[in-house]
Amino acid sequence: MLSICTPDMHFVYILLGWEGFIIDGRVLRDAISRRHGLKVLHAYQPRTLQEFFNMKHASTHNIIQRYFGLLKHR
Repeated sequence: MLSICTPDMHFVYILLGWEGFIIDGRVLRDAISRRHGLKVLHAYQPRTLQEFFNMKHASTHNIIQRYFGLLKHR
């Protein structure tokens, strides 16, 4: 599962359907390549998909964990 949410904890994108152990970059590449897939706007242009993933992952990791923690408590 790939999920993206805003800093105020609203989901803006969810991609389901990946089972088992999958490399994160592969799921991200699939999300970007879909017809109505993930669109990302940013000023910094990473050179590789790995740099892009690392940048986004680091900036949203805590928000996602907090949001899923709230969902578990409900």
